[in-house]
Amino acid sequence: MANVVVSWETQDEVVPDAAKINHFGIKLQGTDGTVVDDVSEPLDVRSHTFLNVAPGDYFVVAQSYNADESVSSAPPLQAPVTVPAEATAPVIVTLTPTVG
Repeated sequence: MANVVVSWETQDEVVPDAAKINHFGIKLQGTDGTVVDDVSEPLDVRSHTFLNVAPGDYFVVAQSYNADESVSSAPPLQAPVTVPAEATAPVIVTLTPTVG
């Protein structure tokens, strides 16, 4: 398991109903589109950490929204991320001494 830290930069743009936009929606999705986690962050925040993400390939999808997510700033941005499998090593789990 690993943490996926997402950070973003913004710029002000003219968009319909801009005054209603009040948060960022950030999703962690599997490559098949399945939502693994979906969070909201206030407009003054520029990062989010998804905790304990299993190894695999994902997309992070982000967009700014109004309270009920019926108004968005623009099409969502999407970026791929791969959580590598953790390295393994042989570990002794039993020990049996004998006399020869």
